[in-house]
Amino acid sequence: MKKIYGILLTAGLVAVLGVTGYSANTTAQAATKSPDISESMAEKAWDEYAKEAVLKKKFEAYNEAFNQFDINDQDYNYYPMYTNIKEFKELSTKSAFSLKKAVYLSLSEQGDIKTGDIAPGLFIKHDGSEAFVLFKSSDNGENHIYWYNPNKENDAWNFVDKKQDEGKVLEKLKLTPFKEFKQNLINNSN
Repeated sequence: MKKIYGILLTAGLVAVLGVTGYSANTTAQAATKSPDISESMAEKAWDEYAKEAVLKKKFEAYNEAFNQFDINDQDYNYYPMYTNIKEFKELSTKSAFSLKKAVYLSLSEQGDIKTGDIAPGLFIKHDGSEAFVLFKSSDNGENHIYWYNPNKENDAWNFVDKKQDEGKVLEKLKLTPFKEFKQNLINNSN
């Protein structure tokens, strides 16, 4: 139960830092056009900047794993772990629920993921015939992949395999502190 709680807590934290589809540049550009940058506008720009930086760092890890495990990422759609099951365009709601259940159970049972690891990403093949989860151990750079296959008869998904391989340790993500970020916005607006 502790492992499931830890994974759910991690997924919740990832959700807070997740991608919303906004562009930090858009808000930052709007903020720089205004001579009087409000605190809320600066906060929104910083939030979008942070979300894009986190996504970029995650894909730095994912891209290494794609190469390492010989995966053509163009065959799959990416979903953050906190994605609502109704957003999985390849799967029915029932099938998507089953996949997420299989993912969370296998992640908790296998015990490979630790606090501080690069957040797991869910990748579903365009035709819905398979899915996998990727994540990277932050302490040693090891890449992990968990594979899932559907049972077409009942829309259930099953954990079928996992692999791990050595990878490079990524540098910690360094974000510009908010006060400095806001001051840069102000300086750039003049």
